[in-house]
Amino acid sequence: MTVWPEGWRNVSGPESIELAQQLRREMSSSHILHDAQFMVIARRDDQDDVLLELADGRLAELHMTWAASNDPKLPGALLFDDLEDWLAVQV
Repeated sequence: MTVWPEGWRNVSGPESIELAQQLRREMSSSHILHDAQFMVIARRDDQDDVLLELADGRLAELHMTWAASNDPKLPGALLFDDLEDWLAVQV
């Protein structure tokens, strides 16, 4: 079981599915993760950030905008090799 940094919490089930659907609505067709298979595994409610596990095992942290965008940089995404790499940059 993962011990999440302060402010982060695990998400699963319907909440994970709903967040993934919202992210798909926010991503333009040219977004880096538009065609990626992923699952939302954690959320930081105070900053609207989510953590995705990609099908290839990498992680992506995204800042949700709650609006569709044609900007390929939105929602902003940071990629990490694995959970250890992601945890290393958490403050």
